[in-house]
Amino acid sequence: MIVAFFSGGRDSAVASHIAYTYSKKVKEEFKLVHVDTKIGIPETKEYIRKYAAWLGVDLKVLQPKLDYWESVKKWGYPSIVGGMRWCFHHLKQDPIIEFMQEEFKKGVLYPIYCLGIRRGESRFRLETYNKKWYFTKSHKIHYKVWLPILYWNDKLLEFYMKKYNIPQNPVWQKLGWSGECLCMAGTSLRTLNKIIDIYPHIAKVMYEKDKEVQEVWKRDKKVECYPWPLLQLKIPLHKYIEERKKQRQLTQYLDDTGKNMCMDCLATTLISFLDNDEK
Repeated sequence: MIVAFFSGGRDSAVASHIAYTYSKKVKEEFKLVHVDTKIGIPETKEYIRKYAAWLGVDLKVLQPKLDYWESVKKWGYPSIVGGMRWCFHHLKQDPIIEFMQEEFKKGVLYPIYCLGIRRGESRFRLETYNKKWYFTKSHKIHYKVWLPILYWNDKLLEFYMKKYNIPQNPVWQKLGWSGECLCMAGTSLRTLNKIIDIYPHIAKVMYEKDKEVQEVWKRDKKVECYPWPLLQLKIPLHKYIEERKKQRQLTQYLDDTGKNMCMDCLATTLISFLDNDEK
């Protein structure tokens, strides 16, 4: 059996198509599997369903047992340093292990797991992955890992997508990635700003949830809790979202009223805007 893990990103879209095409050629059973962390962008979830329909296969969706925000209240926001990337283990790895064990109980031996990993995407991947195929073992289950696009660059990826008319996720164009998991571990401040600006409904959820997180941490640990992109700034997420919203409103106000104005007039209207905002 060939299993393609599909996140909704470009890399996994191409890798899954390659895996599916190969499975048809060798007449092997194929499964398309998505790990829904439950904190992804809804557009991506819709795209994943459309992709499965386009490919003509059933979609197997896995979900973690733990809730992300409740976990943040316990352990804090996940981080890429200090062994605090609990999000990967609990939101993704645990559901996958459970899936593997279920398949093993069904009699699936030595499955092939296809992943859309490219070495050039990060330093960690460059140092960790150097083989397109390898056998491994996890929780007493033997399986083969297949990384079909390990050495591909962006141009080759785009060429393949155009050649086979692979549908694209609209979130790619907006954020530059799939937005499947908004755990914020390793997320840049620039990316966080994009999420807040482009998806205000998601920012609203993050705002409310972070307020709950801060209440728990101040009560139990007597400190505030910061997500990775705000760690250096020492600003709670909900307060940063408030400031970002004010900044956006001010920018929009200046764009709407500041055209063809002299500096004195612009300063007067700006003061008026700030005075009204404070009331």
